[in-house]
Amino acid sequence: LAPLTMLENTDARTGDTIGREIAEITYQRLSESTRTSVTISLYSMAELDNYLNSMYAGYQEYLRGKDRFASENSDCRSIDELDLPGLSAGVEKWYRAPQFGPLSGVDSHSGWGCKY
Repeated sequence: LAPLTMLENTDARTGDTIGREIAEITYQRLSESTRTSVTISLYSMAELDNYLNSMYAGYQEYLRGKDRFASENSDCRSIDELDLPGLSAGVEKWYRAPQFGPLSGVDSHSGWGCKY
C-alpha cells in the first residue's frame, strides 16, 4: 500500500507513476505466490480513444448468438473480430504465463480480457 500513501504526499509523482508502481508491486506479489497466469494492465485512456469504439463493436459482433453467461476469461486477441492492428497500443502489461496447462508456453498477452 506504500504507493497509495503517495496520494497524500505533495511530491511530483503523477497518477501514471503511482499506477505503474502499484502494478509492479502487485505483479511481483502475485508472481511469487501463484502458479496460474498473472496479467496486469495499465491503460492510457488518451491512446485508447483511437480504437476503443472499434474494439467494442468487434466484441459486440462476437457476442451475437453466444451464451451471455460465459465464464471463461481469455485474451481478447484470440477472438478473430478483435484481432485488430494496434490492439495493445496504450496498454502497459505485466504478464507471466501459467506454469502448467495449455497456455504455459504463451509468452505474451494483449492486456485485454474477454469473456467467452
